[in-house]
Amino acid sequence: MRRFVIFAVALVLLAATVPGTAGLATIKFMDVLAQPPSGWLFWSGGQVKIGWQLHNVTGQEKMTIALVRGDAVLKILASGLSNKFANMGQAAKNYWYNEYNWPPGPGDIGCHYRIRVSTQDGGLSITSYPFSIFPALNFQKNGVTSYARLDTPTAGSTLLFGRNYDITWTAVSALIAWPSRQIHLKLLANINGSIIPVGDIFDLNIDFLGCSIYGKYTWNVGFVYNFVHIEYRPDGKNGIKYRIRLTGDTSTYDSDDFLIGKIALHPTLEIIKK
Repeated sequence: MRRFVIFAVALVLLAATVPGTAGLATIKFMDVLAQPPSGWLFWSGGQVKIGWQLHNVTGQEKMTIALVRGDAVLKILASGLSNKFANMGQAAKNYWYNEYNWPPGPGDIGCHYRIRVSTQDGGLSITSYPFSIFPALNFQKNGVTSYARLDTPTAGSTLLFGRNYDITWTAVSALIAWPSRQIHLKLLANINGSIIPVGDIFDLNIDFLGCSIYGKYTWNVGFVYNFVHIEYRPDGKNGIKYRIRLTGDTSTYDSDDFLIGKIALHPTLEIIKK
């Protein structure tokens, strides 16, 4: 069975008085969602375990779990959930709890989400810090695991020397995966099956405040600096197969091979005589 490892941030605890109970009624997250802030990874196809605990309540409350962004409720994940009595002796008197496993799907991929757990009457509520749902836990290619995947250039494509081209990628853009906060793009040459570094294309800072799941860099095709093997620099006519390597922290991902062609400045016109 696939085991999903989920890291989560600490969450804001809210409390309110519930009529008919002794003491202050409280609600808090437990299990995974109650851990201290250290980074988190939620992804499509995984499981988000949402556990909560109530204290000084009647035990008859019904619970609602919602996915929210800002103040807007995006969708109700579950409603009408009952609570279980925490039968752990005198110390657990008047404690109730339950949990719900939410399996995010492809349509849930996105950023700036929060989980809100509340009683259906709205008397008690707790909301998490923001998090993202990523397309996958990680990406693998040729036995190498990476937190980013290059989407373009694609295999066999020809990029025109001197033209602008968007290098694109999909990333698990969580701080726990990118502590340096940087992605590096490098150009490599495939010389008879030997992969040789040519030089650097660009270094980018990851914007964790934005939604950086899908990223791009507009490359002026052929521009490379910090040459390692200048003899393999692109010129649009050498016929060398190239590839781009994305690296950062523990991640490395190579694109498929592509060519860099020359722009035809004076196209040949064929005149057909009748």
